[in-house]
Amino acid sequence: MNSMKRMKLQVHSLLFILFFTSFISVFSQSTKEDYTIFLNSDLPENEEFLNILVQKAYDYYPEKTQYEHQIEIAKKEKALANYDFLNNIMIRGNLNEYTINPPEGATNLFFPRYNFSVGFSLGTFFTQPINKKIAKQNYYIKQSEQEVYDLNLKTDVLTRYVSFKTSKTIYLIQNKALDDVNSKLSLIEDQFKNDLLSYEEYLSVLTDVNNQKITTLLAQRQYEISKIELEELIGGKIEVIIREYKLSCE
Repeated sequence: MNSMKRMKLQVHSLLFILFFTSFISVFSQSTKEDYTIFLNSDLPENEEFLNILVQKAYDYYPEKTQYEHQIEIAKKEKALANYDFLNNIMIRGNLNEYTINPPEGATNLFFPRYNFSVGFSLGTFFTQPINKKIAKQNYYIKQSEQEVYDLNLKTDVLTRYVSFKTSKTIYLIQNKALDDVNSKLSLIEDQFKNDLLSYEEYLSVLTDVNNQKITTLLAQRQYEISKIELEELIGGKIEVIIREYKLSCE
């Protein structure tokens, strides 16, 4: 009985492993196909699409929120500066004892019933206008900083997109060159096996193939790095954004 259970368990485990392996294989193949399709697809470069990329960066990149908060703080400080003079004004008032608890039979109507005074610092007249100007100029500085940030972010997005396009083109060229030398190597191997080619000639072609493999790997590395750097700013996969844009244009 126990042996039957173990056998069933082994069969179920084997089926699960086969299923999981098949799933991974299909998923990997699908991912590889998607990668190849995108690699060989055209990249949009019209102004409308570039503006979409820039807007994605504006909406996503977290540093923009910091500038917005700084502007809001500067705006509130500018508003506070308009009323800062009130902190230097002192108002005092009190009722004297005669008013609160007049003595019995008191008839002195001219005795002061209360005291009231206002005081302020003379420096207020000089510091208040200056503080208002400082707060106002600080607010404009923060606005200018955000405008500069927006321009720099736009330039950075467009520059990285150009680098991404260029590295993609280079990678495609190197890939094609690698296919060509691999095809040549197949012919050379057949000639070498049939003693139609010397070992030195075969070795020379093999060296060219290996060199091209290295060049292609470096091009692939640069392509993937430029893709990561672009996606860092726009906050999403560039292939998804391009696909959505192309669908919207249909």
